[in-house]
This record gives sequence, C-alpha cells and structure tokens, in this order.
Amino acid sequence: MKLPQYPIDEAEQLAQHFFIHHYHDRGMLKWQGFFLSDHTSALQRNQAKQPERLRAAQPPAELSQYLERAWQQQISVHIQLNILDENQRPLAVDGQVMGVNADRVVIKKVDRHYCQLPLNILRSVVLSN
Repeated sequence: MKLPQYPIDEAEQLAQHFFIHHYHDRGMLKWQGFFLSDHTSALQRNQAKQPERLRAAQPPAELSQYLERAWQQQISVHIQLNILDENQRPLAVDGQVMGVNADRVVIKKVDRHYCQLPLNILRSVVLSN
C-alpha cells in the first residue's frame, strides 16, 4: 500500500482542517500515563502535610468493632492516636490490621513496616475502603 504524496501547502491545509474539525484534545488526560513514581510520592507527601484534625474519641467497644471488621475484611484503616506531636496535632497511622489481641493491635503501615499499638492510646479508627 502506497501512501499518497501531497504538496506542502495542501498537506498543511489538510492538517489544519483535521485539527479544527475532527481532533479532540483530551487535555491533561493524555499526560496521566507519564506520572512517575517520584511524582506520585511527591503528591502523597503534599497531601500528608495537611494537618490532622482532632476526631471525637470513640469508645473502646466501637474501636474493637472497627478493628475486627478491618481485620476480617482486609480493609485499610486510618487510626488516630491520643498522642500529640510538637505542634499539638494528633498522630495517626495508616495501614492494614494484621492482628488484634487483648491489649494491642498490629498494623502493617503503608510503608510496609509493622507496628504494635497499645489499644489504650487509640482515639479513633476510620475504615478507608
């Protein structure tokens, strides 16, 4: 199959007609495939800089209920602690519940490290999924 050859003027007119009447620019959608992991992690860091607002303290029975549901259904959680940082903002942990016993919960954080939290320092649990 041989492609047609056009003179420069005619080719420019065809191209201009195509872009005016037929081409639809998708805007930013066309660039989303070019985001690198560095871009994504930078966006997440910017979102992480948002100050954590103090949530209402949940009773221990409600905390246990959310933790059990998150563990059974493998739902990610956002846990706010009764500990404040140097700016008087509550600390929080995001991850998956890997286990709960009488006085501790084991969390696999989003950075894939594990931490054990005493249940008495938990302020609130929010299911992410």
